[in-house]
Amino acid sequence: MIYLLIFGVVILYLLYQNHNVKITQYICANSSIGLNFDGYKIIQISDLHGDLPFDKLDRIERILENEKPDMVVITGDIIDNLHLKYWGKIMGFLDFIEKYNVYYVTGNHEYMHDECRNVILEIEKRKIKVLHGERVNITRAESIMFVYGIDDPYVFYGENIPAKYKTPHYEFIQKLSKIKVEKNRFSILLTHRPEFFEYYVESGFNLVLAGHAHGGQWIIPGLGGVIAPDQGLLPKYVKGKYIKKDTTMIVSRGLGNSVVPLRIFNEPEIVEIILKSAY
Repeated sequence: MIYLLIFGVVILYLLYQNHNVKITQYICANSSIGLNFDGYKIIQISDLHGDLPFDKLDRIERILENEKPDMVVITGDIIDNLHLKYWGKIMGFLDFIEKYNVYYVTGNHEYMHDECRNVILEIEKRKIKVLHGERVNITRAESIMFVYGIDDPYVFYGENIPAKYKTPHYEFIQKLSKIKVEKNRFSILLTHRPEFFEYYVESGFNLVLAGHAHGGQWIIPGLGGVIAPDQGLLPKYVKGKYIKKDTTMIVSRGLGNSVVPLRIFNEPEIVEIILKSAY
């Protein structure tokens, strides 16, 4: 009886943990951030994967209404290629968030199913800017910062990526190298993939926002994430903040699941970044 009770408690805990949405806040201070952007609030949504039981979208919408962000960014995989059963709810969510200042970059799942590609078309019908390698200028009084976005590497080859290009994805790196980062201006890169951190550092972005790794799916306390797409076992970039030179990368644990339907010690999260001028 006691073992059955323990089993039941564990199941309830896992259900709660997998469908609770946590807000994780980070402070990003940089001397390139203009004084007029001090306190600027960015909300990052990533890897929803159309995973919507227990009114998860309603909770996300309430969080946005409470936090009142200056910008919302979506770093890919809003829908899953394995199912499209929540398509209508996803479209309703896009209708809700278009009132914010929203920027979007694609993940691999936007390209892994023929119908999933329609998501991009639906997004572009709304007041949501999908970035395909271009730059957007954000201004406040005399202060300016740049937001860049790049498509997921999957768009270039799909499942037929030539073996010699798989690590790293050749076309992705080539496209990234063509983005000219203006020095002395705070620059943000929106990308789905965290595993290219060294290339983001080399390019000179100040802040990189990524997802894709699902927090390592199962987190072993004291050790970290167990597995992540395109990084394999014991992946290096799965969640939290990574800093090298003048580049900070923040990797969201994401909100949903895909092939592996269960998270362990790895609550879904919305990331909130507060910019601080380091003058």
